[in-house]
Amino acid sequence: IAIRLALQLLFVIPASNITMGIRLGPNMMELDRSIFNTTLNLLALRVPCRSCGLFLSNSGLRPFLINRPKILTVVKDPDDPGMRLVVLQESIKSLDDLPANVQEFARSNAAVQVPYHLDLTYDSFSAEQIMKKTLPASCAVSAFETIGHIAHVNLRERQLPYKHIIAQIILDKFSPIKSVVNKVGSISNEFRVFDMEVIGGVDDLNAEVVEHGCRFRFNFREVYWNSRLQTEHLRIAKSFKSGQIIGDLFCGVGPFAIPAASQRSCVIHANDLNPRSVHYLEQNVVLNGLEGKIFPYNLDAREFFRQSRHKQRQGNMPMFDHIVMNLPAMALEFLDVFADQYDGSEKRPRIHVYCFTSAEDKEADILQRAEGFLRLPISDPELHWVRAVAPKKDMYCLSFDLPQNSEERASKRICLNEGGP
Repeated sequence: IAIRLALQLLFVIPASNITMGIRLGPNMMELDRSIFNTTLNLLALRVPCRSCGLFLSNSGLRPFLINRPKILTVVKDPDDPGMRLVVLQESIKSLDDLPANVQEFARSNAAVQVPYHLDLTYDSFSAEQIMKKTLPASCAVSAFETIGHIAHVNLRERQLPYKHIIAQIILDKFSPIKSVVNKVGSISNEFRVFDMEVIGGVDDLNAEVVEHGCRFRFNFREVYWNSRLQTEHLRIAKSFKSGQIIGDLFCGVGPFAIPAASQRSCVIHANDLNPRSVHYLEQNVVLNGLEGKIFPYNLDAREFFRQSRHKQRQGNMPMFDHIVMNLPAMALEFLDVFADQYDGSEKRPRIHVYCFTSAEDKEADILQRAEGFLRLPISDPELHWVRAVAPKKDMYCLSFDLPQNSEERASKRICLNEGGP
């Protein structure tokens, strides 16, 4: 999944407590955790143990109690085991800062104000706070993708000098993370994988991911995987009817195929050009107990579809009810493979093709390109927004029933005309 770092500050540290060393310069490449050691001078109410519940439940006092992650509102009194300290928020310096009715409540219930010193360390702060205090402005990481134990960041040029510090903070603050990788360059090869650098933790990119009850194992360096698409994987699977036949032209390690087979009992013919993707797909089929429901192929998508159509005409493969095409950078270009592949008597599949668009009129742009490659008009298209990829660039899924070709439509019109009165 994608994790967004906490935006709410845990504490506001007085400026006098921040040393010059708290901001790392280009030559300071190690994180100094000691700079976060500080003490907050707070106020607490000393109350009998038996009265703690009364104070915590008082609606007038409750807004003035300390309410911070990892910090207890009630602590033991070090001087009297029969008493407790109810800690107030930082803005309260004396009982006079509380409303009159709250002051009266405290006094009538034997509460006494006492100073309380709260020691803070590196562990007391969020990743967001730590990055904000240790990195130059605009260099903090606001979000990253998780793939099992792997955190995947996309650092910009200005962040690269601090990559190891960023990785260390992520490792410290998100316990499931054991490896941090940074994308190097862009996806430019035919297998949709990108170069990456391990910038923190262990150099182990063999991941296991669980999505909606399905398990996936793969090496993140060898295959394409995007955790941000898990909702889309399930949406498509739920659109299938039980037992339907699915053709997955760019299947990867099975993010569409596995849930469709597992949750809809569909039969999937799953193809990918990357032999490593097919290798892990075969393992994931066994891992999820889906033998006999998913049939892997390692072919070019066009060749896979042509071979499938040949088998279908021979009666050696069932007809596809749906075809999934998740290669958003170029999947629309593959729509030409459907030209002249079905005659009038054959059932046509429903197509789900993914694409990117930066156009102002996104629907018109996608439909125009799709019809251009398909060379046929599309009736009743369904366009679903998937996610924002970049500013002004979005990913969509276009779903439609494969239309008849022009010759078939003309033939039907002739038959209707000849049969009319």
